[in-house]
Amino acid sequence: MSLPVAPDCPHSDLDIFCMDAILHPDKYDVVLREMAPVVYLPRYDMYVTGRHEHSQKILANDDQFSAFKRPFFEPASVRADILITDDRPKHPRVRRPIQRAMSPAVMRRMKEDFTIEADRLVDSIMANGVVELEGRRDLVGKYVLKVFPDIIGLPEEGRMNLLDYGDVVFNTFGPENALYHDTFAKAGPVLDWVVDACKRENLAPGTLGTQMYEAADTGEIDEHEAMLLVLSILSAGSDSTIVSLMNTLAAFAKFPDQWDLLRNNPALMRTALEESLRYESITRFLGRGVISDFDIEGVVIPAEAKIGALMYAAGRDPRRWENPENFDLSRQIVGHIGFGAGIHACVGQSVARMEAECLFGALVKRVSRIEVMGEAKPIINNVAHGTFGLDLRLHPA
Repeated sequence: MSLPVAPDCPHSDLDIFCMDAILHPDKYDVVLREMAPVVYLPRYDMYVTGRHEHSQKILANDDQFSAFKRPFFEPASVRADILITDDRPKHPRVRRPIQRAMSPAVMRRMKEDFTIEADRLVDSIMANGVVELEGRRDLVGKYVLKVFPDIIGLPEEGRMNLLDYGDVVFNTFGPENALYHDTFAKAGPVLDWVVDACKRENLAPGTLGTQMYEAADTGEIDEHEAMLLVLSILSAGSDSTIVSLMNTLAAFAKFPDQWDLLRNNPALMRTALEESLRYESITRFLGRGVISDFDIEGVVIPAEAKIGALMYAAGRDPRRWENPENFDLSRQIVGHIGFGAGIHACVGQSVARMEAECLFGALVKRVSRIEVMGEAKPIINNVAHGTFGLDLRLHPA
């Protein structure tokens, strides 16, 4: 049974999960952002905001908003919800083994390995001058599906399943519409491989994955939680990273002057990565449950209601960012929510940033121009957003 709708809250019949909205969020998410600070969607019995200020508060304030009670939550989902959904007090306990496993010393060693692999891959791609390739298959996918699964300790055979697994996981954050069901109709073998690969006995010793099971051996977490943590790390460091890297490639191809700027000043690398996350959010939507009445510019959202942050729209909110439609490395990029915020911010974001820094660090040294051939193929997913396919011509430096 639906709760009474907040008085004075505008309503909209826009379906933010229809195919047209997926392809054109500027016609849906941005329209809702400009309609009002918060809008009620009767179709989904939830509120949404596309404004950066309110989106950030909703995601960061875990005292006021619950990930466990978010819209479209399904307890029996194929996702590893242990970090994505668990609120306090459970969340800090199960996150602790990951934080320990990603110590500064470990991250330094990881960066060395990531750099070596990025240099090796880009050297091989650019060995014979100008090259044409597909960005996801021949560059981003090859890199990410090598370095991060190695760190976790996954078997070599079958890693391409991770691409389809990411599609499944992202879709589960939205409604059970036709796209959701189409994805799951093909997902059986993929899910079987991922679950099997993350079992203790199939992980290489001395890896990030086995460290989660070692935490179970000490009683810090239980065996089932250990496996869910491996799945969580895997998702955070592979599918989210691939989306963000593809979006960054597409942005540099669209704004070649910014590629020139980065090549002339590699110190802007981190700025470039953060600006990419702002400019093209890897997710369009993140939902929360309202724990107690919450005021958004005079509209009181009632306790137990559902609310969602429209991430694409928030990343391009002109109230927060000047000329938000431009990918601009001169921007002071602080406070974006591309990886979420608060305790439920992406657990693998530090690794994702490192992967991006190493791959684009290799490209900057060897590629003078990134040229798009034909139209970029968009991601078709309820929640994941950005570039799926990108035919490129890379010119050597």
